[in-house]
Amino acid sequence: MGTESKYLRSFKPGWGSMLRMALWCLLFLWAFGRLVPPLPERIPLSKNAGPHTVPMLTIFDDPRTVREDYRPDPNKLHIAWVSDSSGVLIPEVQKLSEIGTDDYHTIPDAVATALGKRHPMPDFDIPLYLRLGSRPVDTLVFALRALRDKPDLIVIPFNQVWSFSHYQIMNKTTSLNVAPSLWAGVPSLWSMIPVFCSPAENLWALLGDRLDIIRYALPFKDYLEERHSGLLKALGIYAGPAPIVLGVPLLNIKFWIVMNILRGDPAQLLDSTGNLNPELYYAQIISHSSPSDDDSFALISFYSLLNALKASGIPVLIYDHPLSDAFHNSPETSRKIKEVQAFLDKTSESLKGSRIRIISRIPESVRKSIRFRKNDGYHAVVHSAKFEDFLADQIWLMLKDSGKVPPTKGRKTP
Repeated sequence: MGTESKYLRSFKPGWGSMLRMALWCLLFLWAFGRLVPPLPERIPLSKNAGPHTVPMLTIFDDPRTVREDYRPDPNKLHIAWVSDSSGVLIPEVQKLSEIGTDDYHTIPDAVATALGKRHPMPDFDIPLYLRLGSRPVDTLVFALRALRDKPDLIVIPFNQVWSFSHYQIMNKTTSLNVAPSLWAGVPSLWSMIPVFCSPAENLWALLGDRLDIIRYALPFKDYLEERHSGLLKALGIYAGPAPIVLGVPLLNIKFWIVMNILRGDPAQLLDSTGNLNPELYYAQIISHSSPSDDDSFALISFYSLLNALKASGIPVLIYDHPLSDAFHNSPETSRKIKEVQAFLDKTSESLKGSRIRIISRIPESVRKSIRFRKNDGYHAVVHSAKFEDFLADQIWLMLKDSGKVPPTKGRKTP
């Protein structure tokens, strides 16, 4: 035994043996991947998507992140829309915790309808990169992915609360699985790969498209649980679907307290029933957002986004998503809104000559026409025909100015 132990301690694998082990590992991964059936993505927001809207993002735990079956039709216009939850229309009659992802309608859907009614649009699609809870880094990733398909126009709403947040610059979702391959094509973003992407995410970016056992790992797990739940339960390795945990905002408030961000007594953020008052909660968050900190990751992500969009030469419309009166009436949040709008004006001025247009504020009559959910805060839009018409008109003007739609005679320009 002593001789064997001495032999093992003295063993020094050479480069050849290490390469051989790596090749055997890849061979077995490839072979096992042959047993995994190709599995379609589950695409949220598909249930209520209109005829022009193509939801592009998968459910959160699908590492593929972006659907694989979409190919731009060369006979159509393509208006890519990259958004967080500011792109959804939220039903007024339900609690947020009771609304399933497929129950949402979207603002891009409504704008597509307005475009068809108000303008002589050719056939078009809206590839929709919308994920609830997206943050600045996620927006950068999805915008770069949208650029890969070379759309005719990109639309990006600017979220006043989260776009310059110092404390949550990305949502821990599978968006970072696709980030390394996208950032690798932009030299200025190379340094972000080791900062934001874990070794597992870099490995997925390297091998996910090449090895099905990695590409379909989590979807295959769900597939097995659905098809063979009885057997897996009998073996004691599956206990059934995880229960839905409600009250996520209260979990969020604990996080912000731990991070020493929320000020004063946290009980002041609760209503009379003990539930979180989102307006007060988001007012605290927006008070910590500022475009003046040049070294913040949120601002770095924003400038990286602008540089990538500018270099692409593709027309881009960025609009400041409207906030409810509660935020405009509060002195502190109103000051923050004006600070961000001034920053967007300055940024817009610096982009003159490019194909990027920034709308730093929508007309007040349009903002006033928007119906927000009464108790859900800053951007929970229920309905606004004027807002949708306004966006449709701005999109039409950009398409016309870039020569993407034929000029019309005898028709009044909006």
